[in-house]
Amino acid sequence: MKLWVLVLTAIAAAMCTVLSSAPYGFGIATIISVIIFIHIALHAKSTSSAMVWVFLSQIPLWLWLHFWVKDVAFFGWIGIGLYMSIWAPLFILLVRKVQIPRISIVFTAPILWVGLECLRGIVIFDGYPWYLAGTALLGLPIVAIATIGSVWLASYFVVTSAAALVTAKEVRMWT
Repeated sequence: MKLWVLVLTAIAAAMCTVLSSAPYGFGIATIISVIIFIHIALHAKSTSSAMVWVFLSQIPLWLWLHFWVKDVAFFGWIGIGLYMSIWAPLFILLVRKVQIPRISIVFTAPILWVGLECLRGIVIFDGYPWYLAGTALLGLPIVAIATIGSVWLASYFVVTSAAALVTAKEVRMWT
């Protein structure tokens, strides 16, 4: 993947995340965002450059989504923007490092994503459960799966769908 393609796709992923959040609420945009992240993870020439460009494109996204914090705590706004910008590059790093030869990314990517969301949403700093991939499905009929496994199953569905679409040509029939 050429550098300019990497930069544009990282920016597109950030824009899709904005579109999937309130007030826009286009749930399909979150699947497109995850498709882009998986595509970057699979096709970027270097892990470090992919992580840097995704991180840099995520900063304006998270500052925009948390703009309301600016009036309350300016440095907290900067801090939350930087903190939230870490998660997408971390996902890309893990996808690149945890590829198991005979196991499809359709299985590994959702586990990594939901694991990171649980870490962010429950564990670290007593959790920050906003802007999870599954919450973008609100208003779509598929959100009913959350009654079975909460937002975590909805997030799992989003990432599984994205990974299946990214690898549709390469996936084996048994997957």
